[in-house]
Amino acid sequence: MNTWLSNFKGKEWLMFSSLSLSFLLFEIVFIILGVDFKSITLTQFLEIQLGKNLFFTILLIIIYYKYLKEKIDDFTKNFTNYFAISFKYWLTGFLIMMISNIIINSYITGLGENENAVQTLISKAPYAAFAMTTLFAPFIEEMIFRKSLQDCFHHKI
Repeated sequence: MNTWLSNFKGKEWLMFSSLSLSFLLFEIVFIILGVDFKSITLTQFLEIQLGKNLFFTILLIIIYYKYLKEKIDDFTKNFTNYFAISFKYWLTGFLIMMISNIIINSYITGLGENENAVQTLISKAPYAAFAMTTLFAPFIEEMIFRKSLQDCFHHKI
């Protein structure tokens, strides 16, 4: 009998659970060490976040080195195909994002708390913000929530 539970792979599920929980609960280590996140400076917060992102990036590169090497080789061989496809999707997504932002901003005034935090980060530490939002975050997100989660299932659907 084929149940949805039979689609799970035990070792891969443990890897995904460990990576995602440790990434999400990383700050608990600092709380245990006595760091009060409400009283630290922006510089200290950035150091913690950059350290976290760098740590997980290195860890994921070590864990998925063979997979990453295969994908990079494939990308370099088929760059023009990937670029053409990616540009179409990027342009479509960009246009949808612009239209949705216009609609949302016509109903909601002011910036949200998260947006204010991002704007502050960009204005105070543009290089750190750039590194965290364009290099570390996408890589970590894709490796944890795409690669390791997809590995948990026998069927790739």
